[in-house]
Amino acid sequence: MKISHRPFAALAAVALMTAAMVGAPNAAPLNRSGSAPAAATTVEQVKDKGQHKPGRFDLQGSWRLVALDRETLPDWARKTATINFESDSRLAGQAVCNNFSARYARRGSEIIIQDIVSTKKYCERGASLEEQILNALRRVDSVAAGENDTIILSTRGTPRLRYRRY
Repeated sequence: MKISHRPFAALAAVALMTAAMVGAPNAAPLNRSGSAPAAATTVEQVKDKGQHKPGRFDLQGSWRLVALDRETLPDWARKTATINFESDSRLAGQAVCNNFSARYARRGSEIIIQDIVSTKKYCERGASLEEQILNALRRVDSVAAGENDTIILSTRGTPRLRYRRY
């Protein structure tokens, strides 16, 4: 597997151009380091045993988390762990107990999620699981359509989060 050292540079450039076109003069670059976007680079599409379908698919809408690191979530967690991708490059959801929101940018199969903020309610039953979910979201770098109306968010080609549309 070959991955560029700067996979988000092109995505950040697209985000800046889009922000400029819609009149957002103070939009920050969308790269993880916070530095100015570099020259365009590419990321080789990574597939997981042929189950991922790269390319165009509708990411917007509401999704329920069904698996984390290829492990199916317990029923109680699947009922509450959600994510909703909005059309304005924002997302919001619930990571078991606490609500969260963030910004995202996507180009093809590349995606970055940053500026995640969440509430800090006490979460006895799912605290560890919630932390795993939020940490996985912070490290996501690609998205693909999965089987049965699911999306797979991956880090360096490894599937981390599987969500099903609801």
